[in-house]
Amino acid sequence: MRVLRQVTLARILVASAVLLGSAKLSAITAFETDVTTAIDRGIEWIANNGGFTGGAGDASKSAVIWSESKGVPEIPSPLLLNDRIYLVKSGGVAICRDTKTGKNIFEERLGAEGGYFASPVAAGGRIYAASDRGTVTVFEAGDSLKILAKNELGEAIMATPAIVEGKLYVRTKTKLYAFKS
Repeated sequence: MRVLRQVTLARILVASAVLLGSAKLSAITAFETDVTTAIDRGIEWIANNGGFTGGAGDASKSAVIWSESKGVPEIPSPLLLNDRIYLVKSGGVAICRDTKTGKNIFEERLGAEGGYFASPVAAGGRIYAASDRGTVTVFEAGDSLKILAKNELGEAIMATPAIVEGKLYVRTKTKLYAFKS
């Protein structure tokens, strides 16, 4: 299973330009709104509260593979995994799309309400989504939503969890947790 690097941008033009080797795509989006992006095989997937687009090279319409303007998360970065793009938006809704066609694979509630500021992360075929109400929901990476666990940590989670050497690190308002698999 291949997990791709995830990058978060908050009005930063340079990071995206360096990663792609082109400032054209980022110059248009970075100044309009907060932008989150993920990169795979030279394609930058951009999500912002105005829509979601996957494209390569310049920002002309000919470079856009597909675009979606409904149901796009306000803050969390997209997660690219095995030709699927996963998004989590406030209210606890998980979305999975096919990266090649943009086809909606599923859009379902996680059962953990609240705001989602942290980006989803993945390891070992599992996706971890953390809410600002302190719930980390674990679901299986795949073409249907299969929730494996819900973990109530009792404090707000605003930061994206980190996965290092088989451990999941989660920072809440006052604590740092390390979980083993």
